[in-house]
Amino acid sequence: MEKQFDVIVVGAGNGGLAAAANTAKAGLKTLLLEKHNIPGGCATSFRRGRFEFEPSLHELCSVGTADRPDVVYKVFDDLGAKPNWAYETGHLFRAIVKGEDGYDVHLDAGIEGFCDSVEAAVPGCRENVKAFVMLKQKIDAAIAYIYEMKGKPKGLTMLTKHTDFMRVAGHSVEEVMTAMGIPKKAQNMINTYWGYLGVPTDELNCMHFLNMLYGYMVDGAAMPKHRSHELSLSLIDVIQKHGGEVWYNSEVTQFLYNDDGSVAGVVANGTCFGQFFRGCS
Repeated sequence: MEKQFDVIVVGAGNGGLAAAANTAKAGLKTLLLEKHNIPGGCATSFRRGRFEFEPSLHELCSVGTADRPDVVYKVFDDLGAKPNWAYETGHLFRAIVKGEDGYDVHLDAGIEGFCDSVEAAVPGCRENVKAFVMLKQKIDAAIAYIYEMKGKPKGLTMLTKHTDFMRVAGHSVEEVMTAMGIPKKAQNMINTYWGYLGVPTDELNCMHFLNMLYGYMVDGAAMPKHRSHELSLSLIDVIQKHGGEVWYNSEVTQFLYNDDGSVAGVVANGTCFGQFFRGCS
């Protein structure tokens, strides 16, 4: 048995859902195959007894609002997906570290509130912490200039007008914070979010970390009101609304190839799916 599609997406995680939603909306006959019995990957939930758990995703930065949309909001809005967003704008997080040099702090949202929170826990560091945070605006200005110059900025302009960007661009979070005189205890508090990027701060590029931290700080954290699985279901709705098919419990066991080596289709549940191929092997 063969079924033909313009696009086959393997895996209904965040990336697969977004890809399938885009192709289906563009008018391509789209099939999304997922070996689990629900979509979402990290954006899902599960129950144990009377409790419901998030496996990974629990708050997002760079979402924004309908009046002031940011990147994440625009992605969903452009697709026609409508998660019911809820916002945490008062404080960012509580960090608890046990031990001799441990701490228990609440870090507030907003640039001033965030810097005040760190200062209250580690007196004397506020000025340097704020200088670190404000690097984000200087980095943005440099990137805007590079974009304006179509990726070919003038070296002298970068050295004279975007000096701070040149200083930090190739350095880790830990290197920049240490160079700016931020105490180690304050660094540890600020760096609580590093796990969201999956790279420790002695390796993580400072610009990537600041982009995330600043987003949380200025806009607060956002999350779908009815847990992260709502993100996944909103994208499933888009796929199906535009005629796409979603198959669960369908693990891809084989890829099919054309004579020139290009992928022509897949096999799942004993069925061939593809566009133009000669059949199953």
